[in-house]
This record gives sequence, C-alpha cells and structure tokens, in this order.
Amino acid sequence: MDSFPNPREGGDLMKTHSRRPGRACPPTRANSRRSPIATYCAAVISAAAGSAYAQQAATSAPDESELQTVVVTGIREALEKAAEEKRAEESIVEVVTQEDIGKLSDPSVAESISRLTGLAGQRVHGRVQDISIRGFSGDYVTTLLNGREQASTGDNRAVEFDQYPSEVVQSVMVYKTTDAERVSSGLAGTVDLRTMRPLTYKNNVLTLGVRAERNSLGNLNPEGKATAYRANGTYIRHFLDDRLGVGIGYARLDSPEQEQHYKAWWWGANPIDPNANPVVYYNNGASMLNGAELYNYSRHDVRDGLVGALEYKASDIVHSVTDLYFSRYAQHTWDRGWEAFLCPCATGQAIANPTYTAVGGGPPPPGSPVGTTAPTTTFVTSGTYNAVQSILLNQYATTHDRLYAVGENFELDLGPWKTAADLSYSYAHRQQQWTETYAGYTPFNSSAGDASIPFRNALAGLPNLSSTLNYANAAAIQLGDPAPWGGWGHDGVDNRPTSTDKIKSVRLTARHDFHGPISSLHFGTQYQVRDKTLQELEFDLMLKNNRTPINVPSTLLKSPVSAAWGGFGNVITYDIPRAMSQLYTLQQFTDNNGYTGDYTVNEKLTSGFVQFELNSKIGDTPMRGNFGAQLVHAQQSTTGFCPSCGGQHVSGGTSYNDVLPSANIIFDLTPEVLLRTYVARTMVRPLMSQLGDYVNATPQADPLDKSCNPAPNQVCYHWAGNGGNPLLRPWRADAFDVAIEKYFSPASYFSVAGFYKHFKSFIYDSVGNNNYNFSGLNPNGLGPIASPYGSFSQPQNATGGNVRGLEASLNLELKLLWSGLEGFGTQIGEAWTTVSVPPDPNTGPTLPGFSPRVHTFTFYYEGHGFEARVAERYRDEFVGAVQTTFDFRTYTQILADRQLDAELGYSFNSGRLKGLSLTLVGTNLLNSAYRDTTGPLGSTALTTPQVYERYGRVFLGGFNYKY
Repeated sequence: MDSFPNPREGGDLMKTHSRRPGRACPPTRANSRRSPIATYCAAVISAAAGSAYAQQAATSAPDESELQTVVVTGIREALEKAAEEKRAEESIVEVVTQEDIGKLSDPSVAESISRLTGLAGQRVHGRVQDISIRGFSGDYVTTLLNGREQASTGDNRAVEFDQYPSEVVQSVMVYKTTDAERVSSGLAGTVDLRTMRPLTYKNNVLTLGVRAERNSLGNLNPEGKATAYRANGTYIRHFLDDRLGVGIGYARLDSPEQEQHYKAWWWGANPIDPNANPVVYYNNGASMLNGAELYNYSRHDVRDGLVGALEYKASDIVHSVTDLYFSRYAQHTWDRGWEAFLCPCATGQAIANPTYTAVGGGPPPPGSPVGTTAPTTTFVTSGTYNAVQSILLNQYATTHDRLYAVGENFELDLGPWKTAADLSYSYAHRQQQWTETYAGYTPFNSSAGDASIPFRNALAGLPNLSSTLNYANAAAIQLGDPAPWGGWGHDGVDNRPTSTDKIKSVRLTARHDFHGPISSLHFGTQYQVRDKTLQELEFDLMLKNNRTPINVPSTLLKSPVSAAWGGFGNVITYDIPRAMSQLYTLQQFTDNNGYTGDYTVNEKLTSGFVQFELNSKIGDTPMRGNFGAQLVHAQQSTTGFCPSCGGQHVSGGTSYNDVLPSANIIFDLTPEVLLRTYVARTMVRPLMSQLGDYVNATPQADPLDKSCNPAPNQVCYHWAGNGGNPLLRPWRADAFDVAIEKYFSPASYFSVAGFYKHFKSFIYDSVGNNNYNFSGLNPNGLGPIASPYGSFSQPQNATGGNVRGLEASLNLELKLLWSGLEGFGTQIGEAWTTVSVPPDPNTGPTLPGFSPRVHTFTFYYEGHGFEARVAERYRDEFVGAVQTTFDFRTYTQILADRQLDAELGYSFNSGRLKGLSLTLVGTNLLNSAYRDTTGPLGSTALTTPQVYERYGRVFLGGFNYKY
C-alpha cells in the first residue's frame, strides 16, 4: 500500500511532503511583559535569524526516505510507515497505519489507537467506545475525518469510535500537540481519521475480506446469537492517464454481543426506627448490600460503513478531492433477569446467619494527626435475606444511528503561491428506544412472593446469590408492578431519546513560499456552524383492564434465560415487542428530570490563523518547525425548558474571543536523534449537556423555618433547583511539551516525552448559587414561599489546576540485538500522569478519563509469509462517564482493566494464490471483567463494589484477497 499524504486541517492537501507550515507567535512589545509562550517564540526566532544566512542550501538534512532500502510488507510495513510519519511530523504524534487495504482486524479504530502510548480506551458493552489521551477523556479530544471536525451520535461532542469501521480507515494520526493551522483541535489532543486518496496508489486495486465471528459466552437470550460475520471490500481505479482517481470502500459488521451483568444498588446501614433516641440499627449497624440485579444481555449489532473518494488532478496547477463517508448502525438488545430490594427497609427483617468483615484501618488520610489510622467499616459479607419480593425484568432496546460526512477540497498551485478552499458537512442522528416490563410472584407484596436469598462474598465483584423460588414458573408469575411499598405506579416504561448533530464548515487558506529561515507563510480563515438537538420522550406502560396483573400468554413465552453464572437458576422470558402491543397501553410521563434531556445548542465559530514555517540552524544544529496563532470568535446560544414556568422555553447565550498562540520547534541533534519542544494555549468547548439551558426548580419545605405569615407555625418553602449554563466559557490551558526521539532503523525508535498543562479556565460540573432569582416560576401550589431567591446548582467556570506526565515508547526490531531474531519485534508504551485540580462535586479531585498509569505491549513476528502478534493493554482505575438506565449521564469509578488480544495470519506472496491472506484473531482473551465502584470519586477513601460485567472472548477467522 502506498503511503498517504498528510491531509491538512480541513482537507487541505496542497502540501503532501512532511514539513508542516509554521505557526505565528503572538506579537510582543519591547517594553511589555511577555507570556512564556511569546518569550519562547521570540528566543527561537532570534536564534534562527542569527544563524540562518551562515548555512548553505546544500547542507540540508538528508532525505529520510533514503533510510528505507528494502521493500517490505505486512506488520513491518505498517510500523515503518507509522515511524516515518511520526518522524516527519512537526507535532508530537502517534500513528496507526494499515498493513494493507482493509486488513486492520479490530472492530473499530478505537481498539487500534487504544494501543498507542499515552492513550487508553473505555469499554462500553465490551467494546472500546471512548478514548482518553494523556489523562483526559474523549470530552477533551477533538475527532476529525480527513481534517474535518465530525458530528457525534452521543449526547456531547465526543465521537463514538465504534461508528468507524477499521477496514475503511487507512491511517489514524493522534496529535498530542497542536498548531495554528489546525483550527479544530482539542485540549488533550486531536484524532484525525484518514481515508483513501486514489491517486496515491500506483495501480488499480481490488480487495475483498470476510471473517466469521464467535463469542465464547454462547447465546444468553433466545433472540441473540453467538456467531456472525464481517465483510469488507475496496475498489480503486485510475482514469485519464492517472489524472482521475476513484475509490470506494465498504465494510459490514454483523456482530453478536453477550453480557453477564451484575450491579449492587447501594450499601449502608439500616435503622430499625430512625426516630428513636438513640437510633437502633439492624445487624448491629453493619453496612449491607441493599439491592442488586442480575441480567443477561444479548445484543445484535449491524453496521454498514461506506467511504468514497474522487480525486482529480487536472494539471500541475489544479487539484481537487471529494470525500464521502456514510455509516448506518443498528443495535437490538434483549435483557432479562432478576432484581430486588434486599434491605430491611423493604423486607422488614434483619439478615439471618450473618458473617461480618471489618474493612479499613489502614494509613490515615493526609493531614491526620500522628498515630491515627483510617476508620474501619463493618460489612455483612454473607448470610440470608428473607421475605424478599423479587422483580423479574424483561427489556428490549433498539438503537439506530446514521452518519454522513462529505467534503470538497479544491487547490491551486501557482508557484510560490498556493491556495485552497474546503467545504464540509457532517451529520449524525441517533434514535433509541428502551422498553422494560416487570413481573413477579402474585399476589404482589404477599408471602407468596417471599423468597430467601442466601449470599456469600458480598464484597467480591460478583457475589454468589441464590433463591428458594423458581423464577421460570409461568403459572405462578404474572406481569405487573411487584416492587415493594406498593409498587412504582406503572407496569413498565418506554423511553425514546433522540439526538441530531450537524456541522457545516467552509475554509479558505493560502500559502507563500520563501527562501530563508522562514520557509513559508500560511494564513486562512474558517467559518463553522454547529447545531445539536436532544429530545427525551418518556412513557409509562400500563396493563390493560385497569392494570390487572396477568399471566404471560403461552404464545408469548420463550425459553427461560439462565442466571446460573450469578448463582440463580432460570428466569421467565417472553416476547417483549409483542407483549407491549397486545397487553399494554402507553401513558406519557413528564417530570422535571425529563426536561434536562431536551435542549438545542447552536455554535457559530469564526477563526483566523497565521502560521510561519521555520527551516534554519542554530550553529551546526538544524532546526525546523512552526509558530503561529489563531484568533477565534465564538457565538453560542441554547434553548431548553423550564417545567416550573409552565413548560415554556428558556434560552440564553454569549460570545467571546480567544487568541491561541503555539510553537512546535524541532532540533535535529544528529541524523537519528530529534529534540521536540512545544508551547501553546489550547482549549476545548464545554459539554453540550453543560450548555443546555434548562431550569429544573421545586420549592423545598424547611421544617425549621416557620416565619412565614399569615398562618402561624406554618413551615416555609425555599426555592432550590438545577440546570445548565449557556454562559459557560471553554476549558483553557497553557501547554508545554518536550520530547526526544532516537531512531535505530526505519521501524525502530525510542521516545521519551514530558508534558505539563496549566488550566487557565476549567468547568465545575455542579456549583451552587445561593442567590439565584426564581421570580416568575410557578410553585405548583406549594407555599408559602419565603423568598424569590434560593439555591441553584449549575456548571460554572473556575481557574487553577494542572496535569503533568511522562511517556516512554520503544519500537524495536529484535534483529538489531541479534540477527537470529530476524522478523521478531516488540512495541512497548508506558505513560504516567498526575492531576491536581480542585474537587468537583460530581467527579471528585480528578478529571474524567484520568488513569495514573497506562501500559501497552505488543510482541510480533513476520517472516516467510507468516504473521503473528500478541498485544496487551492496561490502564489504572479512573473516573468515567457512563450512561445509566434511560440515558442519564453520570460518573463512576471504573477499576483497572487489562486486555489481551492475539492474531495469527499467513499471506501467499507467490503462485496461484498470490494476494490471498488468512487470519485468525482472538480479542478479550482474558475475559477480563468490567468493574466499577461506589464511594467518593477520585479519592483513596473506602469504596464498595457496584457493577461487574463479563463479555466473553471473541474469535474471528477469515481471509483477505487483494488483486
């Protein structure tokens, strides 16, 4: 496969060699106080100017392409291309390239880039969906497709990478530093997905690939399946004497997902009488598991991805590229299982035959008096819950996503002047529906449904639970509302959230080349409009005949699912869509929380940049790079709802400017050793969910305040609420990086990089304002109201905090150590990061996505047609954003995760089967569990187990053929 040009931001392809355009430092005055960034730029320019004219053009560094003297293929080819691009780039980058068209075996590009140094993936239902860079989650990362910002199907800006098939993405550039020309960039980094450029291929190409897939958990629900397939194809052809190139690529994913899911609802002590003095507790006040769930999930994912490219080089002057990307994704989910309130607050009984375990008592928190220890907490870790009323859940969910992205880039090469125009449009739409129904032993809340639930190892990630009842007994079980305390007031729920995201952009750039230390000037402007709309539609399901409980009709019954993996037996299973249409009616449900997911955000960004390319010397040391600045004007406005205002719309917005200087300077210490330095002001815009302008307010009774008149001794009500903040400004940080790279061979190098980011502005996710004016809001009959002012919690900007880290990576062909190891190689990446930020009420004293240590390791062999590799990746625990039931976003402490994947292949390089390659792949070979905990986020305080999930090992086998 021929290497790709490096598309510029916005698809600007007018320059395909390795030198990136320069960036402008901010202007300075002789008598003014300079910022660290301005001082750095001034020093570099002064040094370059002092030595530039002492050098001759003939002393320029040798062409890096001379290093590669042997034509290679396969794994080594991909590594050589990645190393070549990493070395040539003026930014600090990590690179993934395909061995050949359509041969990247990962389900999505997320798995591929999560093995890069300093990057880590967050698994969602077993697949990597969110990428963290240097301790920042995907919310701080900007994702581009061929240099253009992409819309997201999620509720915020972060792109869900499983929407992008690995087979149609030819390379991925992960920029850890930015420059002035890259207008769309993130605070943590920028991920640029690059698709085909037909004219970069020497010949016409036709490829076809097919793989079968199987999950080791088998089939956990009757509608699911354990086997499926993946297929892909690519066709590239040249016309008009290689002046016109057409390319099209297609990838289909038909994949089974299985999931064994356990969740502990909450932990704590249970008072027998909370009003007693002193309060007496069940089980001597020990903390206990108060509720739990065991579910079987089966998902069927179908994704169709299509890329197209039309490249036309009419002459040496005119060049145009048209890009198209389309993705259609459908997921069907079946979920059955058991759940119950286990606490004495629901059963009225203490845990029988309890076993107690004391946890804690270790080193005290920092600042504690000398000689003290951390407090201990006593837990009930085994015993029997009695009189438990179980809820049997059957759920069916669908997700339908559509993504479109189209771009047109037109270039003119007028000698020393080069210009480009780029137009793009990105669209993402998601339609979801969750339907869940309940069943239980009848009569509900009677002794008929009382179960004894013995349990062991409650503090384990997955405790052992069992029951004395048969939950597959269709004759004794009825549909309805079996929850304690009289039930939920409905027999099921149906939720239908939608999101639509649109980005339109136009970009104009120009470049002029010079002779001298400043080799070129780049400048341009970009105008971008983004509109994102989220809507929530919620229904209660009510059984017909005035909610009379009913046995499941035999025509709707299916084979029971088994929860034996959690200690339970079988659970009743039925056809949920048919049951919904035959047995239930819909009743729309509206509460204040429902409005938090209904809002529209509009952004208009006008950006200008100027950038200088540097190519000079300091003494005998070649120096290259760029310096520049962006000026960004942002206008943002949002519209939401205020339920307390009669459901009327509320809106707000603001505008602001940012100046973002940057400089990337590289010193070629020797032909094989590079020293990279970087300083910049970076930013990322607030989350859409933080900007959403909604007001959720309710008067709260204050039993201690009886000052209201005229009724004597009547308690007063005080306003309290929460909402979004359309006035938020971006996260902003000053960034400093230094890296040194040593290259041993075309595919071998060692790199060490250090980075530091100081926050000039960050966002607290939830901050109280005790002087918020609620005038004009409807108290809904509650009162009297003491004052129109009250407490209101919303995101707010603040200052301070920093992130710092160290990264080391080694790519080594082992033949450099001993010739007998020809074909063997290894890739090792280590990253250590620390975070210091003021504690956030939602995430604690940390950042979402921050893991103190991230590790990757790959060992490979390639030779005589064989390819083999084993890859491991590990990340420490971190605070991650998750979507809870019914699409509510929250944060949780996700525990450390280790993944092991392997691949074995053989390629026929001669004879009648030339072009054919066979592949066997195994992922999640450790079947490692996803685990998270409850407790103070981001701290060393005591936490308790919450979610435990296993997804099974996945095996793929198939072939690729290239003609």
